[in-house]
Amino acid sequence: MKTALALSIALGLSGWGLASWAEPPEANLGTLCNVRARSALVSNQETDSLSAFPVLGEIKAVVDSFRTVEERLQIEFYAAADDSMALGTMAALAKLDHARKRRIMEIQIHHARLEGRADLARRIDTSLMALAALPKDNQNPAD
Repeated sequence: MKTALALSIALGLSGWGLASWAEPPEANLGTLCNVRARSALVSNQETDSLSAFPVLGEIKAVVDSFRTVEERLQIEFYAAADDSMALGTMAALAKLDHARKRRIMEIQIHHARLEGRADLARRIDTSLMALAALPKDNQNPAD
């Protein structure tokens, strides 16, 4: 139960790459500031959840570290001088999203095994193998 709950909370924390592609980050600066201010208020409440479920702390750390790289790549995308550079940045964003999903699943598998939930660990591992089997050119930032 802990791992299933952690999965649903982690999906909410990560956003799964649902960043806005409509406008450059600079155009959304006010919105980003509001979101970050609101998340700072929520972080106190999250602290209790994170201490109750260690898997959440690990997933949040992964999401936060990937978010930093993703923000840098998004800025590079909007600053790209030509289509070739933009496509290269989009490919890097797709790989980043794939790596983030893979790492979160690995954490979930680890904690499912720690909790003695071998069946759940196997199901997540099957999903992880399916993710790894996807053609790399079908990976895109909108996934």
